[in-house]
Amino acid sequence: MPTERYPCEISGHPIDVNTTAAVKDRKRKWCPFRGSKCNKRGRLVKTFNVCSAKYDGHTIALCPKRFLEDKRVFRDIARAEFGSAHDILVFSEVTMKGIGSCDFVLAKHEPLGDAILDFTIVEFQGGQTTNTGKLVQGYKDAIRGKKLTGQHYGFGLNLYDIWKREFTQMLFKGLVAERWKKRIYWVTQPLTYEYLVEKYKLDAISEGRENRTVFALYDLKRRGDAYRLTKTGFRSTHVNDLFRALRHNQPIPDMKGFTQSLHRKMAKGSYLRLRLAAG
Repeated sequence: MPTERYPCEISGHPIDVNTTAAVKDRKRKWCPFRGSKCNKRGRLVKTFNVCSAKYDGHTIALCPKRFLEDKRVFRDIARAEFGSAHDILVFSEVTMKGIGSCDFVLAKHEPLGDAILDFTIVEFQGGQTTNTGKLVQGYKDAIRGKKLTGQHYGFGLNLYDIWKREFTQMLFKGLVAERWKKRIYWVTQPLTYEYLVEKYKLDAISEGRENRTVFALYDLKRRGDAYRLTKTGFRSTHVNDLFRALRHNQPIPDMKGFTQSLHRKMAKGSYLRLRLAAG
């Protein structure tokens, strides 16, 4: 029997909640987590204000801004890193020259001054779907008032592509964090994290925040008329262990099979023939 897969939250509210606030936020495509109109664009809809989706028993945040709920992630990390959430400034999209930009930087400043005493880097990693047109159809059905509980819209989760793109960022930014003797926190959900650990065979993972690269794990749990971010713990690793996992734990495709694919393309005429230029 197909498992449940459907949009779970639209404009920050569960799809089965139709309070005055929920109806109003959906109509104006509001994002309560960033306190402004949703700016997530879709190929099939102008504004795709789906925050999370139900996926085989899990509630998966599809937009990284979903982790902004009540700023609790920042407070948790500040308390863990600095011992307090007082005198903390949150900066977004901070450039790390030659590497890229950081989603956020938490900086602890002097209580009565502007001097920055310490800082840490925070990155958000949400989910990403495949066959997204099916999810869009579920979104349209929800907007029309159709009951989605128990439905299976045939989209998937592209966990491989998420970490394929982010792994180099973890390496580069992790190297910087090691050199600076600072921590970098990757905020994600247990399902996404567990895929990373399995895919790259990350066996050198420690409980807590012992190392500089830290995974801050949060799940979405239903609490009355809302889903709430719930911290499930910290895990950490050393950037050298990330490099080792990338170098030694990835499958090497069979070269014979690769060559056979070239022959198949040749048989179909799927190639460009190079010719020597005249003269």
